[in-house]
Amino acid sequence: MGSPALIIRRSLVRVQAGPSSKPALSGGFRALETSVFSQLGPKRGPTESRLRCIEVHTVPAAFGEVMSEVKPRMAVAFHFFNDYDTRYEVYEGVRRTYDGPLTMATDLLVWNVTKDEIRVREAIVDDAVWPAPSPTPPDEPDPSERVQFSEFIAGGRFDVSEVLDPLVDSFKKEHGLD
Repeated sequence: MGSPALIIRRSLVRVQAGPSSKPALSGGFRALETSVFSQLGPKRGPTESRLRCIEVHTVPAAFGEVMSEVKPRMAVAFHFFNDYDTRYEVYEGVRRTYDGPLTMATDLLVWNVTKDEIRVREAIVDDAVWPAPSPTPPDEPDPSERVQFSEFIAGGRFDVSEVLDPLVDSFKKEHGLD
């Protein structure tokens, strides 16, 4: 088997590992759900932070240990606060046990993976775009599933029909919807 491949799908890491001394990492695709958590933890007490670090999340050095065993073409640390005040501690923790290629993921990073190389880049997106039209027509709403307003909400209704009705009538006439 060639170099291990790393595929990220939201919060699941799939690793195709080569022969390994650890049975949990050998053979076909194995799921390793890992997330890196800074030992500082969020602003909680030391007991809760330690519990989260040890029992709920993977501490950086443990993530590095797994990546050292798997030897991916590119390890990706994600699902942690990649902030100016946490990234360096996480990075140093991973580097204590892993010295291979590493990306500290942030939103909108893209990995272009070919057999020869892995390029890491940031996606360039336009934040102010309208969604593309649907290729299929929408389903008709089922009137039996309509949720009625509560009495409290309905009681606060403000009648704007004098302003709205002429606009709706004009729109219907303009678009042949009468």
